[in-house]
Amino acid sequence: MADTNTPDRNANPIGVAFTVILGLVALPFVLLARPLRALGFGQLVRGAYVDGNLLYLSDPAHSDRIAYREIDIDPRLTKQAEVTNQVRVLVGAEDWTGLADMMADLDRTRAAAPSGSRLIYTALDAITDCFAQGYYEPNVCMPFPAAAIDAERIDEFEAIAAKYPEHYCLAAIASHFRLQNAWEYRGGVYADDIYEDDWVAAGKCAAHSAETLAPYVMREPDSPLIAMLEFSQLPFDPAAGRSIHTLYRTWSDLDPDNQYAHKMYAYYLQPKWYGEEEYFDQYLRKAALENRAAGGAAGYASAYLFITEDDRFAVYDMDGDLFAEGVIDLAKLSDNDPEVVARLVQAVHVLEQFNIPGKRITPDQIKALETLKATLIQTRDTLLREHLCAIVPQAWDGGTKAALDYLSLALQAELSTSATFVLDESGLRVCSDSQ
Repeated sequence: MADTNTPDRNANPIGVAFTVILGLVALPFVLLARPLRALGFGQLVRGAYVDGNLLYLSDPAHSDRIAYREIDIDPRLTKQAEVTNQVRVLVGAEDWTGLADMMADLDRTRAAAPSGSRLIYTALDAITDCFAQGYYEPNVCMPFPAAAIDAERIDEFEAIAAKYPEHYCLAAIASHFRLQNAWEYRGGVYADDIYEDDWVAAGKCAAHSAETLAPYVMREPDSPLIAMLEFSQLPFDPAAGRSIHTLYRTWSDLDPDNQYAHKMYAYYLQPKWYGEEEYFDQYLRKAALENRAAGGAAGYASAYLFITEDDRFAVYDMDGDLFAEGVIDLAKLSDNDPEVVARLVQAVHVLEQFNIPGKRITPDQIKALETLKATLIQTRDTLLREHLCAIVPQAWDGGTKAALDYLSLALQAELSTSATFVLDESGLRVCSDSQ
């Protein structure tokens, strides 16, 4: 079992080798992380800030200076809603082979929503909803809600899957259900806070899940779904500290643009699981370099955007330039989807607000942090100026007004003139008086 309370219990035996491999790459922030964490800096605030010294397009005095395209998204008409409805219909009709065929098609084609989120996970969530009695909220050691599914219902579904062994997605669902059962026993607390009986029960459920999945690991070597579920066994695997890199590589090689793989890898690289603080960023940058030909640096950015929600001080660990490259790659992977760009802008804005202490750190550390902050601000402005093509009010925390406020942050130089602006499918255009 994973001990999430003792960081060095699964110390990584190849960490030193990776240090040598990456030794030629600049690490401007690795040395900063530990002292700044100890000092307790890094207050992060959500929402667009309003500075009385700045000009804003949401202000009535300037609101007529911009014409913009606004898109309202009906959640009932998204690809995720379509897949969810299909699953519910198939489950209601007990059309298990139809369900398996639909999921296999989603898995093999790497079907995705505009955000890049894989629709196979939407389908898996939808069928879980059909069987779950409720959900346990995420906790310090559980990054996602865990479904409470009655063991007898899981037994029933395993019997269904056994009737159709040629349909690997049915076995995958059964494996997933049993793993949810394991999380129900384990919970989201630190390992030292788990009762021994719960450890044993969780271990049995996880072993059952792995046994159900095992025949298909070799039979379906090109399935990202199978690779994801195999990776998901890690929290219950005593040898996970050694296998995490291999399982991640298998998963990400099958679907390099799948950001969920990069997020989960980063999550389990944290010291509270299988990682060590001094190697955390090195592993993520090594993965980014290996994925660069397929997905650019998007995975690196996804990892930090996810981890900083859990550990705000991780911003001090990251390579600012690589993160900035990755954020832009994420926008490009979505084909500059305005909802994706909006969420990226706001996430980067949160990160840029870390404090730069003036005492107890060296001038070089202060300079490095100032450079990081400037890089994050520039990245935010690049997203706004070069990748935003419409305003989706639901995607902005504060609706259209917030979107205009963020745009204003990137347009202060132009707002101080008489320039006007157009935001449409071609992107943002700045128009002078003569235009």
